Amino acid sequence: MFRHLLKKNAIIPIILFFLFPLQIWGIDGTGMTFQIGVEKTLYKNLGIYLSEDIRPTRNFKEMGWFLFTAELNYKITPHLKVGAAYMNLARSGQADQLRNRYYIYVSGNYSSGELSISLRERFQGTYRAKKEGNPTNYLRSMLKVSYNAGRFIPFAYIEPFNRAGSNHRFHTDKIRFSAGTDIKITGQHYLQIYYRYHIFNGVYDPINYQNSFALCYFFHF
Repeated sequence: MFRHLLKKNAIIPIILFFLFPLQIWGIDGTGMTFQIGVEKTLYKNLGIYLSEDIRPTRNFKEMGWFLFTAELNYKITPHLKVGAAYMNLARSGQADQLRNRYYIYVSGNYSSGELSISLRERFQGTYRAKKEGNPTNYLRSMLKVSYNAGRFIPFAYIEPFNRAGSNHRFHTDKIRFSAGTDIKITGQHYLQIYYRYHIFNGVYDPINYQNSFALCYFFHF
């Protein structure tokens, strides 16, 4: 029944995505994210992923943050994947805000019918330009549930950000909640829309809004 409703009302999630942010746009800490990503299989189970993430300021008067990602990943089995990546995080017009990030991850998934559950463990280190000291390290654990309804694949996940490093006691700085859907256009093209909410545990985060809406496009070749 759920699959039938999504197919019959395919335009509804897109309409809601553009209408709902208008209702809360005046709330502090609310913003938008736009992302484009490209995926390609290089050889058998080895793949590459490139993306550009643009996060304009809340009033859209400035471009805000640009997040570039270059990732190599490898499927050990159909249900187990590992990867490593470099990220460049730059704020428009503010060279002193430049950050370089490196991360590694392992993810596994289990499917039963249309329902899928996945767990991803990611360790990342972020270095800020012109700032001395150790990098900011996090262990991020993401638990995700999705449902394959054909053209639409709705999902929801929770992701704690656990601070780690020689100068910091292991603790949770923030928790990310997200819900959205993938929208298949063709076998190679798909869109993704989602809402994301953060709980900040006394930490300042200049890159992530507390509330954010995202529109993403991905291409696989």
